[in-house]
Amino acid sequence: EGEGEENEITLHDTRCKLYQAMVKQDGGPEWSDRGVGVVRLKKDRDSEKKRLLFRQDGTSRVQMNFYIYPTLQATVDQKIVSFTGLDSGKPCAYRMR
Repeated sequence: EGEGEENEITLHDTRCKLYQAMVKQDGGPEWSDRGVGVVRLKKDRDSEKKRLLFRQDGTSRVQMNFYIYPTLQATVDQKIVSFTGLDSGKPCAYRMR
């Protein structure tokens, strides 16, 4: 647990490796390795809003952090979970393994 999580409850957490979809200089897609760490499903004690938070091992640097939105859908394929989250307010594809 880290800074900004004081008023939140952890509903679920698990270790994983996180990948984020990025656009290469030539315009093509690629998966950027965001590191190994713990992803947590957090719930605010007052507003009851839920968010997904991923902190990288070692540095505790936040690599993913967004509130759960009503139409969020995840797909599970063997050991990979894929979903669209938000990065700086813009839709972004993520994968966790």
